[in-house]
Amino acid sequence: LKRELKKEGLSDAVTESLVCPLGFSLGGNHPQEIAISITAQLLYERDKLFNKIHPRNSVPEQA
Repeated sequence: LKRELKKEGLSDAVTESLVCPLGFSLGGNHPQEIAISITAQLLYERDKLFNKIHPRNSVPEQA
């Protein structure tokens, strides 16, 4: 895909920023599992963009 996009004139910077294939590898092939893996990656990328990444298994402190 990236090779074809470069042939169409997209810059290297744009094609290298693409995530392909989309979705985390969760080990399932059912449509629901694929949808969840894509949604999880989109949420991760959104949070990374806005600097909201939390440590894995982090628990907020109680007030």
